[in-house]
Amino acid sequence: MRAVRVVLDIPSIDPLLLESALRAISWDFRGTISLENGDLILLCECITLNNPPPPPGFSISGITIEKHLEKWTDNLITHTIVVLRFSNEIYGKYFKNHDIVLMAGTNLTSKGLVIQVSGGKDGIMTLLNDIKKTVKIRSITSAKGAKGMVTDTITSEEYKVLKTAHSNGWYKTPKQTSLRGLAKELNMSKSSVSNYLKSSENRIISDFIDPK
Repeated sequence: MRAVRVVLDIPSIDPLLLESALRAISWDFRGTISLENGDLILLCECITLNNPPPPPGFSISGITIEKHLEKWTDNLITHTIVVLRFSNEIYGKYFKNHDIVLMAGTNLTSKGLVIQVSGGKDGIMTLLNDIKKTVKIRSITSAKGAKGMVTDTITSEEYKVLKTAHSNGWYKTPKQTSLRGLAKELNMSKSSVSNYLKSSENRIISDFIDPK
């Protein structure tokens, strides 16, 4: 068995699919449910800031939102567990022989589409050769472990400041708090609060709209 990590270039992916998908920060693979009539059924976590994920029944480019299972919010980010159906003709056919599987770490963000897959050489090569026909592959490397979006982009201190700012109405119009108020509640200087806000906002926004 081998495991590979494939990074696909964003500009070469179906623009209609991207326009819908990238209203979210990321789509993270969470597990395979089953194969139904050749269709691949997956669990994904859709992570959003302001836009809800597409509703059940939404379908584009061979991918259909079957249902939303669960949703929770941590003051900054909304997480929705969704069931996705990938059609046999486009995606499911690569998994029907049960010789390859998707791995944690597979995700779609503004930085690109990452596919981590493990299995037999023949199954993996069939998938990779077909991908190359339609999508530009940026890199192929050994698979890596998954990383969470929040912990990979902002620190715990930055998260604490962002959460406090959000809870106290910093992002409302008009603002319901001030730097002085946030600094007092967090027991920090105004300059520290300002720096934490700027750095964390920049990282989250860059991760969302600035492919690297």
